[in-house]
Amino acid sequence: MGQHLTVSLVSSFTTTAANSPEIVTRFCGGESAAYRSLEMGDTMRYELRSDLLQRELSDLLRAFYDDFYGSDDDETPAILARLRTCATTAEVLEVAERKSFYHFQAGLPQTAYFRAGWEEVTVRYQPIFLTLEGKIIMETYGEHFDYFTESMRLRYADFSLARALRVAIGE
Repeated sequence: MGQHLTVSLVSSFTTTAANSPEIVTRFCGGESAAYRSLEMGDTMRYELRSDLLQRELSDLLRAFYDDFYGSDDDETPAILARLRTCATTAEVLEVAERKSFYHFQAGLPQTAYFRAGWEEVTVRYQPIFLTLEGKIIMETYGEHFDYFTESMRLRYADFSLARALRVAIGE
C-alpha cells in the first residue's frame, strides 16, 4: 500500500510502565484525560475513555473535517450520521475497522519513538485515520510532525479528545 501522510485519532497505545508518566506526557502533549490506563505487568496500556467518545467525538470530527476538508465534503455527514448510531466504544471502533469511510478508518498499528535519558522508548499505538494524503516517497519526519500534532491539539483544545490526535506517516 505504501506510506501516506495521515492525521489520526489514537484509540489506544502501550508503552513500558517504568517510563509511562514521562512518555504519556510527551506522546499526548501534556497530561491527557482522554485515556484510561491499564497496568499489564511491565507494560501500560491506554485506551480512549468511552464517556469522552460519546460526548465529544461527533463535535470534534465536525470541527476537524470542516477545517481540513471544507464544509461541503460529501463524506462528513455520512460518517457523523453513522457514528451517532454507535452506543459503545466497541461500535465506534467497529465502524473504523470496517473501513466503510475513507476519512474514518482503522490503520495498522503504528510505532513512535521517544528518548528517555539514554534510552529509546517505544510507543505502539492504534490509529483511526481521519486523513490519508498522497503516497510519501521520502520518509522524513520529526519536528514537523510534532509541530503539526501540537497545532491540532491547540486548535481543538476545547475537546479532551484532542490529546488523542496525532500526525504520522501511516501504512
